[in-house]
Amino acid sequence: MPMAAKPISQLLRGETHFSRLEVIGEAPPVVHADGRKKRYARCRCECGEIVDVYYCSLLQGRTKSCGCYSADVHRETAPKMREAWTRHKHTADGTMTSEYHAWTGLKYQVQHADGAQLRKIRRARDQSL
Repeated sequence: MPMAAKPISQLLRGETHFSRLEVIGEAPPVVHADGRKKRYARCRCECGEIVDVYYCSLLQGRTKSCGCYSADVHRETAPKMREAWTRHKHTADGTMTSEYHAWTGLKYQVQHADGAQLRKIRRARDQSL
């Protein structure tokens, strides 16, 4: 039996749950730029969203949710990362000040400048002193 003729449940080896996704059926195949049809499974995420996912991505564990998992992880880790990035705690909420942005911009310019650009930066610094 050719692969395209197999039902999606057989392609997914009888599995119906993949991380936060539950397979509820087969989605229409999608024709990609290379001209091949790709088979998709229609899934319901734990958050209630319905998404179509390439079945190989489910089997290989590359797709775990509709995108809500990434948002949840970001929501949990963002405050910790912001605190780590703002070592000197310029503001109470951990956001970066305009002075910090100016300093990081100048630091980047100096680190990535060639000889002529570096001389120009030093000349501007000496004139401001």
